[in-house]
Amino acid sequence: MKTTVEIDDELLKAAKKRAIDEGTSLRRFLELAIRDRLSGASGPGIYGGFATRADLYDEATFDWLEEFEAEVQKQRVHRSDKAKAS
Repeated sequence: MKTTVEIDDELLKAAKKRAIDEGTSLRRFLELAIRDRLSGASGPGIYGGFATRADLYDEATFDWLEEFEAEVQKQRVHRSDKAKAS
């Protein structure tokens, strides 16, 4: 399929150079780069390094819970210290 895409000039120059260095066409280079990105073979992927959307939420939830538990513990210590001072 033919399409038109706007790409940063420097990025396109780098892609053309890499395609030449690899002995392939720009079309083939871009197709492979897009396939790699969509398959998660390179880079962080669409979920920021997580394999699936569920993993993203699970990790984010666990991080939030750890922060919440730490804050609750801080408040308990603060209340305990305040009660001792009274």
